[in-house]
Amino acid sequence: MTEQSEETQDLDLKTIAEHLAVLSDGEQPSGFNDAHGPFEPEDVEWMTNGWLTCLARVQAWLNLDEPLDLEGGAQTALNSLFLSLGATTPEDSYQLSEGVAKLTPQGIDLLLNRLDTAILHKDSFSQEFDDSSSRRQATKIWRALWEEEPTVSESTPLEVHASVSTWRIREFRDQAEEGELVLNPSYQRDSVWNDKMSTALIDSVLRGIPLPSIILNQRKDSDKNEIVDGKQRLTAILRFIGRHPDGVAFARRKSNEAEVEFELFHEDFMKWRSAVNKAVGISSKEEGAKFLPFAYKQPANSRTEDPLAKIRGEYYCKIKEERVMIQGKSEKIQKLFESSATKYELPVILYEDTDIRQIHNVFGLYNRQGKKLNATEVRNAIYHHLALTRLLLLLAGDSQDVSSLAPYLKGTNFDFTTIPSMLEGISVSRSRFNRTKVASWVTAIIMHPIESRKGTLTTPGSTKLVESMMLRISDTHGHPLKSESACSRVADALREGASRLTRFRTMEAFHERFNSRGNATEKWADLPTVAAWTACTLAAIGDSKFDKSVRSAVRDATTSIQPPEKQQAKTQWIYLAGAILTLLKSMGVDRTALSKQLTERFDYDCLATLDTMAALTP
Repeated sequence: MTEQSEETQDLDLKTIAEHLAVLSDGEQPSGFNDAHGPFEPEDVEWMTNGWLTCLARVQAWLNLDEPLDLEGGAQTALNSLFLSLGATTPEDSYQLSEGVAKLTPQGIDLLLNRLDTAILHKDSFSQEFDDSSSRRQATKIWRALWEEEPTVSESTPLEVHASVSTWRIREFRDQAEEGELVLNPSYQRDSVWNDKMSTALIDSVLRGIPLPSIILNQRKDSDKNEIVDGKQRLTAILRFIGRHPDGVAFARRKSNEAEVEFELFHEDFMKWRSAVNKAVGISSKEEGAKFLPFAYKQPANSRTEDPLAKIRGEYYCKIKEERVMIQGKSEKIQKLFESSATKYELPVILYEDTDIRQIHNVFGLYNRQGKKLNATEVRNAIYHHLALTRLLLLLAGDSQDVSSLAPYLKGTNFDFTTIPSMLEGISVSRSRFNRTKVASWVTAIIMHPIESRKGTLTTPGSTKLVESMMLRISDTHGHPLKSESACSRVADALREGASRLTRFRTMEAFHERFNSRGNATEKWADLPTVAAWTACTLAAIGDSKFDKSVRSAVRDATTSIQPPEKQQAKTQWIYLAGAILTLLKSMGVDRTALSKQLTERFDYDCLATLDTMAALTP
């Protein structure tokens, strides 16, 4: 080891000690149990196993797959630690000399990376706790951050074709009008900005305030540019000037129905709206949902001397000739939004001809640099080429585009409302693809074999489990779930499972504690939802007849199902597997018949995996 590398290692160990000390101090999330209080960096001893003791005291902040138990010895604890941190061979991360554990460069990197993330998430917890004074709410945010932590490769993309430039608003407008800008790729979240949020964005533009980069991706098989990041901003801008493609198409239809000249839509939106409303009716809710223009509404308390006060409450068509200051010079508002000569530009990052796996890595880099994409949003983009990914988006109700997502189901009698209605009934949030996440989780439990390490099944969290399933489907030639026929079987099973679950709830077959996990603000948390939907889906796959006589048995069974005390992946698996198997038994499902059906339909029988998981020790 060179002198320079030794110096670097000493600095890294110092940083680790400082991070551990920071984690030992301050408020803690619900469920933490450290009665020892804070310690100083100097208390982290590297010449003994004192550093391991300090690490064990703050381990809850690291969200490890397995608790760090020092009673079994340093070697056992370190193997468990570095397996949780992603090491293929944990023994390469440390050295033992006379019972004292020393970190290798690999171990230092793995531990430091996790501690860096833990510090960031602790800061988020502390901020939320200070803002809301609610430990429960802050804990919920903290757990969500770990759940959304991207599981993509840590390696730098090998080959990325990208360019950085600036575009004027007119360029986005022209591409949108010509159909060259894909504003609503199905892996993107719905437009969620209300008029107040959209006006705030327009206010920034009118004042010449720079906006964050718009990130576009030009796929290999298309000349169109898909929006990777910036959809809400571009939607607000195009709506404001009356050029959002969906809004324009809707306005044309309404103009025809009302026999009103379409040109009036751009010339005087208020007159157009009044004429159309008088003839065929148009609601204020429709205006937002159909991407129609909105007025610039400054806050009521804005100063009268504000140069933008004179355009308050006006639509774009009425203020185009007004002037604003852009980069110190007066400019017409129309020029700002419609001219190629304006000084106002938006930064653009354009990816093109980039392999999907490299985009996978790039998305991970975006997340680690603080972007607000969650794990499901990343996965929807990365694996959008898979029929299963597109199907799950459709089934969960996060997209309704049957023609492009699952054309093989178009024209069938498939009921696309069953699953969204079931999820709505048990208050599963639809924000940020949460329903797609739940549907993906259920699918992965049933259809994805769990990996083993040294003969023992791993216990991946929901994000890692679904990520692993999608990766295996993508990389495996002839994988069963690549075919449209297999996807149709998945759709039928999940729909029938959702239908059974709804009927059980209608009969009040689930005990109240199982429905709510004792949480008054969340009618049904995700774990019971996943367990119940999985069990009902398996019962459907096994052709088990739905019989009302099992209501009593199901209610008795759910009375005994206790929620996990911890949120670690292993305890979640124990809970899910135990709950699923208990429910299957209470429903009278024939396991032999179910195993046969699973193997025939999906080439995998998940029951053995569930048996193993249920038998694990917390």
